[in-house]
Amino acid sequence: MEIINSLDQALELTKNKLQEMSNPPIFWAGHRTEDAWALNAVLPYPVDYSIGLDYGSSTEYLERFTKVISVEKNNLIRKEWNARIASEMFDEKSPSYSVDLKNIKDGFMFPFASIMHYETYCYNHNIKMMSPPSIMRSVENKSYLRSLSKNLKLKVPNHYISTLETTSYKEANSILHNDNGLYIIQTIEGAAGVGTIVVNSEQDYQSAVDKFGPKATVIISNYHPGPSSATTCFITPYDIHILQGYQQLMSNQETSKNSFCYSGNSFVTLAPKWEKFRESVLIFCKWLQRQGFYGIANFDGVEQNIVDVNPRCPGSIRVLTEIQLSLDQVPLVLLQFMHYLGIQFRLSGKLKDKYDEPLKGSMMILHSLETKESIVSNEVKPGVYKFVEKDKHQLRWVKDGWSWKDFNENQVLLTSGVVRKSTKVYPNAPLGRVWIKQEVNDLKSGRLNEFGRKLTKTVYNLFRLNS
Repeated sequence: MEIINSLDQALELTKNKLQEMSNPPIFWAGHRTEDAWALNAVLPYPVDYSIGLDYGSSTEYLERFTKVISVEKNNLIRKEWNARIASEMFDEKSPSYSVDLKNIKDGFMFPFASIMHYETYCYNHNIKMMSPPSIMRSVENKSYLRSLSKNLKLKVPNHYISTLETTSYKEANSILHNDNGLYIIQTIEGAAGVGTIVVNSEQDYQSAVDKFGPKATVIISNYHPGPSSATTCFITPYDIHILQGYQQLMSNQETSKNSFCYSGNSFVTLAPKWEKFRESVLIFCKWLQRQGFYGIANFDGVEQNIVDVNPRCPGSIRVLTEIQLSLDQVPLVLLQFMHYLGIQFRLSGKLKDKYDEPLKGSMMILHSLETKESIVSNEVKPGVYKFVEKDKHQLRWVKDGWSWKDFNENQVLLTSGVVRKSTKVYPNAPLGRVWIKQEVNDLKSGRLNEFGRKLTKTVYNLFRLNS
């Protein structure tokens, strides 16, 4: 059993193990191809393959180090992330099957989306996945998650299960005894960040019907106004490490054209009622540990309510990894890789204590607000930007940049699949991510603060979407 005292020691152990295994290929698989940088930032060798949906102007930089296999690479179509489309890349009977995957064998895969989509492929190609599929299947079922939470004596939001065609916005309010008219609709099966809609009006409810289909079986839960909580954890057979909780805004909580819908996290501010939420997360982590789940898990909640559990690398893992590196923490994604390489280790008390340090920074994912398909008419360059001194509603490109260390507190980084010029963009499809080392949430309302609104609007306008 190795006692890890530093990041350098963890990296050296990983490097030696990989060399001992003749450097097997390493895969990143999910929606966002550039999230492979979560591993590239810490591994002694770059990821061999990044497999996903999006391919933006910023992805070309990743291809200097990693082979990118993407649905979007050879066309200019950006759709909302969809786990089904990702799974088709691995299905030899599908027209979306990538021939680049045919002759790959052996290695390790880090899945972002629900890994059950990749199971058959990985089994046939002797590729080991970084999470146990059986646990993921269970916990990603929202109905099972609610019942399990009750069995663990955790506080659970008032909820019910229905098809969208057999209920309505007003009926949902009545069944939930909901006075504020605010609740969430989730698909029963996990959908990797695209299976949840925050509903606050008849229009929002109709958006859920349009998105999931009227016959979709969903779980409808009360949702308290205000910022929600999130945290990311790492579980081993003998340890549970929980990062300090942070604020999260969910997709569709900002729905009007002037609000510029986005989803994302503000790590600057401690999650509301953090200690209570942490208690619930710890109880759930201990249950996962008893079931044999070892690895990364991400939790979303409101107050001490656990609303969602994602037992895999979350969408925020890339920025979390880089923020952890800036704080001299051993990133959770590296711990997961070490565990699946078979390295027996524990962290020293000093390194454990560092996980209690506040994370500082914000990540925002911008989505298209257009109601119809639109075309990107401007070439938006990824990299570091800052506001023009004389016009605070304009951003000026400053320099190339790809990581957390490339920009300062007065600048922003535009990264992660920045959509290319002439791309056809579907409604609600992502345009790219904005990283910033400032607070963007309003603590009372749980929505964007004035600065966050100005920033998202300014970046959104850069793309000049024409319907």
